[in-house]
Amino acid sequence: MILVQDIKQTLLKTSKYWIVFTGDSITSCEWVHPNWRDIVIYVLQD
Repeated sequence: MILVQDIKQTLLKTSKYWIVFTGDSITSCEWVHPNWRDIVIYVLQD
């Protein structure tokens, strides 16, 4: 399990972190707002 704190530390060190979403339209970034991508960005920015 990866914790948000671990992702934050990696972002602070490297300014880069890859997150992959797999699935059908539930993981889409096109039609739903906020979508999973937006939610992850909001959480990481907080």
